[in-house]
Amino acid sequence: GHPPGARQSPGGPLVIAGSSRLSQRIRPLRRPALGVGLVLLAGGAAAVLVPLPRENPPSRPDAPPAGEEHGEEQAFLDLPDLPADAEVFADGRRVGRGPGTFAVPPGSPSITLLREGYEPVELPSRRLAAGAVGRVDAPPWHRAPALGPSTTPPPAAPGRPERLPDGVREEAGRLFSPKDGAEMAFVPEGEFLMGQDGGHPANAPAHRVRLSAVFVDRHEVTNAQFARFVRETGHRTDAERIGTAPVLLGAEWRDVLGASWRHPEGPESSIEGRDRHPVVQVSWNDARAYARWAGKRLPTEAEFERWLRRGLEGARFPWGDAEDPPPGTGNLADRAFRAVPGQEDRPVAAPGYEDPFPGPAPVGSFPPDPFGLFDVCGNVWEWCEDRLDETFYARSPERDPCNLGPGGFRIYRGGSCMDDGLQNMECTYRNRGRASGANASVGFRCVLDAQAR
Repeated sequence: GHPPGARQSPGGPLVIAGSSRLSQRIRPLRRPALGVGLVLLAGGAAAVLVPLPRENPPSRPDAPPAGEEHGEEQAFLDLPDLPADAEVFADGRRVGRGPGTFAVPPGSPSITLLREGYEPVELPSRRLAAGAVGRVDAPPWHRAPALGPSTTPPPAAPGRPERLPDGVREEAGRLFSPKDGAEMAFVPEGEFLMGQDGGHPANAPAHRVRLSAVFVDRHEVTNAQFARFVRETGHRTDAERIGTAPVLLGAEWRDVLGASWRHPEGPESSIEGRDRHPVVQVSWNDARAYARWAGKRLPTEAEFERWLRRGLEGARFPWGDAEDPPPGTGNLADRAFRAVPGQEDRPVAAPGYEDPFPGPAPVGSFPPDPFGLFDVCGNVWEWCEDRLDETFYARSPERDPCNLGPGGFRIYRGGSCMDDGLQNMECTYRNRGRASGANASVGFRCVLDAQAR
């Protein structure tokens, strides 16, 4: 059954002689159970598949060959009825999208299915030997609940005032702000070491700061919350007035006509089905207008750095001093982000880390920090009240510092899932933007003072 001029010794490579003087030695694919061999014609004009004797064919002869990364040590999971918009993750690594057969690690890998607007699905554990193909029928999908009380209660913080601020309501131990209904956590008064010595001059000197107690939005402000604000006030964002906003295209940020909070990646994009995602493409002006409408304010950068540090005095990162974040840290710029077309060669903040999200994630997708707050580290940057002044730390007051004043750049903190450097994840890192500037990786949350200042 070989083509003319082809010869094959028992168990050896298939040799094809073409019309040119060049001969190609083509070996079967590394998984002979598939019964397929690859042949490149000598002239380079075409490639064909030549059937080879099969040994123990699998139940799905069209299963894909082993991936280059894992060589022959692959098993295969057949999901023929998977919706086209469903993402497949094996042991935390994205392996594909939509219906098909997916290469997964052999053994009993943890398989997670993610789909916008639905609860994550964990497939039942099953053992797959290397080379085996396992079929899984379509799982049931359940709509994600509308944004409301988190299933993870905030920790009981000492010092919470007996009388709550006006309008704040308490339900089953959870607190909600009066206007936008955001769930809040109480962060007690406390002291910490802010800034650092020996690093970037803008972050020096290290100095002790004491902060008053506040109630903090547990989540970043979402698209649904911001949409309500716009409906009730008629607010028009800076990006909508200007007509353009920065979007990450390949390895560069570029201004895109028509990009706005409703169309964060450009006019062809939409927030439909992303009610629980953090709102982005909002400026400092927009965030401040929302905070005033909600009866709250933006956090100071001192407050934000305290949340980032999580009680770890002097630590470089929110998780400590090690450069590799532990699993579940948050939605960081990682291998999942590099899976986005055009980002394959982009440097990222956490190249050895992977979470299930290649872009911004629904709020509360990761465990809360010790203060009961979600996504302070990663997901999207968050606007702070302060104006950037690289000499401010040298004269900063010890009590509730905030560098107010008109003009200049405004600060945002916390890092995002699109960062290209590890320094962006440092607790002391101060990013900046114009008060009227928006960005596809910047959002915000609000705070409410526990007592009038």
